[in-house]
Amino acid sequence: MLRWRRIIGLSAAVMVGLLYLVHGPDRSLAASRQQAANAKEEVVTFQNGAVTLAGTLITPATAGPYPAVVIVHGAHPSERDPYRGFAMKVFAQHGVAALIYDKRGYGQSSGNADETSLYDLAEDTAAAVRYLQSRADIDPGRIGLQGDSQAGWVIPIAAARTRDIAFIVMVAASGVSPAQQEVFSMEHKIRSARLSERVVDTGRKARKLLDDYAYAVYQGRLPATDDLQEVIRLRTDHDPVPVLEQISQPVLIILGEADAFVPTKHSAAVFDTVLRKAGNRDYTIIVYPGANHGIQVPTTNAQDETTFTYVDGYRDTMTSWVVAHVGNAAAGKGLQGPAADESDAFGATGIYGRPSWYGTATVQLLLIALFALVFGSAFFGLTISTLVLRQARRDQTMRAPVGSRYWRGSTPTGRWPDEYITRWSRWWRCSLCHF
Repeated sequence: MLRWRRIIGLSAAVMVGLLYLVHGPDRSLAASRQQAANAKEEVVTFQNGAVTLAGTLITPATAGPYPAVVIVHGAHPSERDPYRGFAMKVFAQHGVAALIYDKRGYGQSSGNADETSLYDLAEDTAAAVRYLQSRADIDPGRIGLQGDSQAGWVIPIAAARTRDIAFIVMVAASGVSPAQQEVFSMEHKIRSARLSERVVDTGRKARKLLDDYAYAVYQGRLPATDDLQEVIRLRTDHDPVPVLEQISQPVLIILGEADAFVPTKHSAAVFDTVLRKAGNRDYTIIVYPGANHGIQVPTTNAQDETTFTYVDGYRDTMTSWVVAHVGNAAAGKGLQGPAADESDAFGATGIYGRPSWYGTATVQLLLIALFALVFGSAFFGLTISTLVLRQARRDQTMRAPVGSRYWRGSTPTGRWPDEYITRWSRWWRCSLCHF
């Protein structure tokens, strides 16, 4: 019996060894995981003027100098930790270092988040690139940027200001201004709630008015208010097109067709048109059908529960593109996926553009002030007239006003006639009807 146990054990060991030798991909995957586990993390800090930015540099287990990627924040999250796993799997595991850092005013980074604009965030990104260039273990000629959502405005600003950035990757980026994107998003949310088109139109106009107020603040026509600081500080009037026209670096843009925040088809058309006109010969725009803002698609199980998972190949595509471009890459493939030029809708007079002159925040506030003045004066006049009439009824011996054509020669008794009192009362009370 003991001999049979030894024979069975030896046979199992041989079979496991054969399977391990046959399944080379599994062995490679295990090696990749081990490499990722051995990736090095270093806590770092770097400066942008008076602002100190705290971050973590994740480098591969292999020897440097490494190509590198600065991961740029979207609107949320604002600290580095949520990006750690992404940086490991997509970049460090494949030989590319990644710098993640706390957004200014968050985590261990200094600065005031409430006073930060898109241009300030772009300067922070450029400072991160300069820091990497100062390190001996980083190849200064192979440093790129990657980010999603809000980073789609920040990255081009940084890339246009310095040619030291080798490539850029943008996910769920918008080809319109933050103000226009917010109007589009507001419209989509209301329509998704199955409300009427009248409510959709009202919501769209309300959001346009909010951003127009911020624009008036930029122009110095209206005062800033604490309640609108988030809208005002970011510069929601930022036009991405003039900045994109200056981008000559290789570009990868990944979009989700069902994005509820970004006008995907129009943005894809804008990116394609602007980069082509700018003479950029290495750009790729991918639009994944059915994908949302996170490049995820819904999946429903047997219990009718819906979950969201990343599009197949999304992260692998990003990794392959970056690895190719830190080596000797071929030119990009242009636009891949649906696009639609909706310039009329997003133009100056379109439904997502700024309000007409009579709908601007300045004009609307003036009309509100005028209404308050007229209504307040009518209310004040009505109050005074009511008090006067009450006193007149109490004292019928009140003298007539000098020059009263109704009084002179008609009532020698020196009292107010009841018909005149009634007429005056009616006039003041009806005055409110005119306003």
